[in-house]
Amino acid sequence: MIDGIQPDTVLNVGQIMAEALGKDWCRDRKEIVTYINKYREYLHLMYSEFKLFTNKFYCIELECFPEDCNSTCSCNGDTYRGVTIPNDIDGILEVWEDHEPLRTYSKWWEGRVGVITGDRPRTNMSVTLVHQQFPTERPLQKVSLLKFYTSSPDDDGKIVSLKVDTILAKNQEIRVTLQGDGMVQTKEMVKVIHSVVLPSNLCGTVSLLDSNGYELSEYSGYDTVPSYRRLKVNTPCGSGKILIHGNQKFKPVWFDSDIVEVGSRLIVEAAARMFRYGETGTESDDISRSRLDEERLRKLVMGALDRKRGQSKQDGIPFHRRRIGTGIHLPGYSSNRSRRINPLF
Repeated sequence: MIDGIQPDTVLNVGQIMAEALGKDWCRDRKEIVTYINKYREYLHLMYSEFKLFTNKFYCIELECFPEDCNSTCSCNGDTYRGVTIPNDIDGILEVWEDHEPLRTYSKWWEGRVGVITGDRPRTNMSVTLVHQQFPTERPLQKVSLLKFYTSSPDDDGKIVSLKVDTILAKNQEIRVTLQGDGMVQTKEMVKVIHSVVLPSNLCGTVSLLDSNGYELSEYSGYDTVPSYRRLKVNTPCGSGKILIHGNQKFKPVWFDSDIVEVGSRLIVEAAARMFRYGETGTESDDISRSRLDEERLRKLVMGALDRKRGQSKQDGIPFHRRRIGTGIHLPGYSSNRSRRINPLF
């Protein structure tokens, strides 16, 4: 699903940006793609103003995850039911189960109250962000050797570093040399994986598996230090799956066919001039021009959003609820002891 304003390819947006930057697309492609990613990240980070890139949806089956020092879950043993948040989602906006919306709470609530189970008082909490972050999408089920499969021959000889607990030592650092377009296996029997550090120049994907071939994660070159989050879902074990709606996580683009979410020519040109005069300009006039282009960029984005949304007020964009109980005072009543009537509009 593409979420943006007049989305276009890196090839087309790059040519527009090259012209505005006064550069040549073919000769300066690497530099121009860097500016494209700066432009995209700028739009992602202006979330409080633009509310862009908010339409990532996943239907995910519930799993049981290990939880130390807690055996009060409705699943079997020291586990809780939940899901791993997909790695291209930044924040959760909404969660549904069987067409019913679930209440979402932050990790602060989880730390204060804890997961709700059958032997604790029920509240209306339904899904909660877990405190920890995890280096793999799925947990290691048992003590095992680890296998790494590399999809690209260009990644041959590159190093992956892990911090693990083995059967012999805790917090042990091991280094794995990848085999291009092939499989390599650790020598150590691993109990717990604490962290994974990937090569910064990874070309293809790297799959991490246990000795039985069970895939723990598939990594790309976007995240040097992979980090996954999980949700505890407080529903019966037989509930099946949930639908997650979240904000899109920023990931750089590179290939000509990659999608740039906002490809409007005027917006791209304003962004290019903002970078051109703001980063390379030395005169005060250059800084002033950069600020004017940034202001123009914001107005163009807001204008495009207004046209796209039209009169659709509930379009999936987070909004503030109107305060309940506000109204106008009846004549003759003070602010402290007042009767209120609801306004007509």
